[in-house]
Amino acid sequence: DWRRVEVQTDPPAVRRARVDTQVDLSSPAKGRATDELSALARRLGARNHLAAVGGDLRAAGTGPRGTGWPVGIP
Repeated sequence: DWRRVEVQTDPPAVRRARVDTQVDLSSPAKGRATDELSALARRLGARNHLAAVGGDLRAAGTGPRGTGWPVGIP
Protein backbone atom coordinates (compact mmCIF):
# COMPACT_ATOMS: atom_id res chain seq x y z
CA ASP A 1 0.00 0.00 0.00
CA TRP A 2 1.66 3.24 -1.19
CA ARG A 3 0.21 5.14 1.79
CA ARG A 4 2.62 3.25 4.04
CA VAL A 5 5.62 4.87 2.38
CA GLU A 6 6.90 8.22 3.63
CA VAL A 7 8.95 10.43 1.33
CA GLN A 8 10.89 13.50 2.37
CA THR A 9 12.77 15.83 0.06
CA ASP A 10 15.25 17.57 2.38
CA PRO A 11 17.32 15.60 3.03
CA PRO A 12 16.11 13.09 0.42
CA ALA A 13 14.78 9.92 2.06
CA VAL A 14 12.19 7.18 1.67
CA ARG A 15 10.95 5.29 4.71
CA ARG A 16 8.48 2.49 5.32
CA ALA A 17 5.84 3.54 7.85
CA ARG A 18 5.39 -0.12 8.90
CA VAL A 19 7.96 -2.90 9.04
CA ASP A 20 5.75 -5.24 6.96
CA THR A 21 5.58 -2.77 4.02
CA GLN A 22 7.48 -3.75 0.87
CA VAL A 23 8.62 -1.36 -1.83
CA ASP A 24 9.41 -2.65 -5.33
CA LEU A 25 11.45 -0.17 -7.35
CA SER A 26 12.24 -2.57 -10.21
CA SER A 27 9.90 -0.89 -12.69
CA PRO A 28 11.37 2.61 -12.49
CA ALA A 29 14.87 1.10 -12.33
CA LYS A 30 14.32 -0.81 -15.59
CA GLY A 31 12.94 2.30 -17.26
CA ARG A 32 15.92 4.35 -16.16
CA ALA A 33 18.36 1.65 -17.27
CA THR A 34 16.69 1.51 -20.70
CA ASP A 35 16.92 5.31 -21.04
CA GLU A 36 20.60 5.31 -20.01
CA LEU A 37 21.43 2.46 -22.40
CA SER A 38 19.76 4.32 -25.27
CA ALA A 39 21.61 7.53 -24.38
CA LEU A 40 24.92 5.62 -24.36
CA ALA A 41 24.14 4.11 -27.77
CA ARG A 42 23.50 7.62 -29.13
CA ARG A 43 26.75 8.97 -27.64
CA LEU A 44 28.61 6.08 -29.28
CA GLY A 45 27.10 7.03 -32.64
CA ALA A 46 24.35 4.40 -32.94
CA ARG A 47 21.55 6.50 -34.45
CA ASN A 48 19.45 3.39 -35.12
CA HIS A 49 19.06 1.19 -32.07
CA LEU A 50 16.58 -0.66 -29.90
CA ALA A 51 17.35 -0.78 -26.18
CA ALA A 52 15.52 -3.36 -24.06
CA VAL A 53 15.85 -3.99 -20.33
CA GLY A 54 13.46 -6.33 -18.58
CA GLY A 55 10.59 -5.65 -20.96
CA ASP A 56 11.08 -1.87 -21.12
CA LEU A 57 11.91 -0.66 -24.63
CA ARG A 58 13.33 2.46 -26.23
CA ALA A 59 13.70 2.67 -30.00
CA ALA A 60 15.58 5.26 -32.02
CA GLY A 61 15.92 5.70 -35.74
CA THR A 62 14.91 2.90 -38.05
CA GLY A 63 15.00 -0.86 -37.64
CA PRO A 64 17.12 -3.27 -39.67
CA ARG A 65 14.74 -3.03 -42.65
CA GLY A 66 14.76 0.77 -42.59
CA THR A 67 11.05 1.04 -41.78
CA GLY A 68 10.94 1.31 -37.99
CA TRP A 69 11.16 -1.22 -35.21
CA PRO A 70 8.74 -4.15 -35.19
CA VAL A 71 7.74 -4.83 -31.59
CA GLY A 72 5.40 -7.67 -30.58
CA ILE A 73 3.29 -7.46 -27.44
CA PRO A 74 2.41 -10.87 -26.00
